[in-house]
Amino acid sequence: MKGIRHFTDLLRKFMCDKEENFSESSDYLTLCLHSAKQLYNAGVTFRRPKDATYLACIKTWPPVEDDGKCCCRNGWGRCWWNGRGCCWINGCRWINCLELKIPQLRIDDNTECIFRNVMAFEQFVYPDEPRICNYIFLLDQLIDTVEDVDLLVDKRIVENWLGSNKAVVDLVNKLNDQIVIPRFLYAKICEKLNDHHDKRLNVARSTLKRVYFKDIWTGSSTVVGLVFLVFSLFSTYYTIKNLFSV
Repeated sequence: MKGIRHFTDLLRKFMCDKEENFSESSDYLTLCLHSAKQLYNAGVTFRRPKDATYLACIKTWPPVEDDGKCCCRNGWGRCWWNGRGCCWINGCRWINCLELKIPQLRIDDNTECIFRNVMAFEQFVYPDEPRICNYIFLLDQLIDTVEDVDLLVDKRIVENWLGSNKAVVDLVNKLNDQIVIPRFLYAKICEKLNDHHDKRLNVARSTLKRVYFKDIWTGSSTVVGLVFLVFSLFSTYYTIKNLFSV
């Protein structure tokens, strides 16, 4: 309880980790150029960490400091293709895997009031460490449409008590009005998300998995269709070859 200046300061301390190194933040705002649904379509996995202690503790796996390294966990796997691919023994993962870990946020009738007070408090007391302002700014980038909220609710990252996902979009998109953010804690995370989405192979691979291999029945139908296509091509080839053979 030492160092608490106001009851709003106490709320803020429950939301963010005071041990977090804010010196690694960026002086410029790196926008996350793609919404949650767009990132999901590009192969980014959204997950709610079960061991999350603080609301603003948003991280990626692999961590931002491990760029260019293999994403195998606990040594259960092996790198190949110059580190671009990874095969896990405990479940096969696609290459260039990227997870965005976001602690669960409960949104109800009191959420806007609480966040506005904490953000206003940060603007005057902690102008160089606007952790909650940074958190809301990143959420604003990820949430643009109702589809984005649908995805986050489905992943249990957002717990919506407002009754309408459109209300969540309106709430998040207007919280940053008139807010000044001199330093941005999630700049490297945004850069990593943007780089992942900009790789066309990630988008194509995610689309293939989502459309043609989303479950065992769709995947089986796809495989059977490919087998019949291959047999049809070979049958057509040999038929044409026999017609012109002497």
